[in-house]
Amino acid sequence: MLVKPSSGPRAVIMFAGGMDPAGGAGLIADVKTAAYMGFHGCPVVTALTVQNSGDVLKWDAVEPQMVTDQAEAVIDDGPVAAVKTGMLGTIGNVTALSSLIRERLSGIPFILDPVLCAGGGSGLSENGISAEISRKLLPLATVCTPNLREAAILSGSSVFSSSDMEKAAQAMTALQEYRTAALVDQ
Repeated sequence: MLVKPSSGPRAVIMFAGGMDPAGGAGLIADVKTAAYMGFHGCPVVTALTVQNSGDVLKWDAVEPQMVTDQAEAVIDDGPVAAVKTGMLGTIGNVTALSSLIRERLSGIPFILDPVLCAGGGSGLSENGISAEISRKLLPLATVCTPNLREAAILSGSSVFSSSDMEKAAQAMTALQEYRTAALVDQ
């Protein structure tokens, strides 16, 4: 059952991800979903894509300082109730957002959607980003929502069956707990 949002101010969700001109994924889809559910979505653009409903043809990352500046403007504008990341594209953007989450958004729900490749198979990130996502963002995440390919990359195992999915989730949880403990020890 859907519940109508109250007439008061809507809670803000900050979305950091890629801009899909086809409107079926990325920030546009996130903001539309948030609005439908009664939230106010604030997009932080991390990458611009050239894509259609079938695949991503090419993409360019936004510089980490611009990502930081956008996110800080959203944070300074009012209380952020949750954060969701999608396509980050570069290690620099992973580093920028992990710092912001740790320093300015600690304690609020953080949804990590580790977008590494498009549904059509095209890569959406630079080499080495999965290790940085695992090291810097996974320990901060309240929820992680990888697709099968992303779960395989992050867990270091094949993911084809339900049993494989459970093993990958357990591996990512163990990694998250280990890395979270390492962050606390710093």
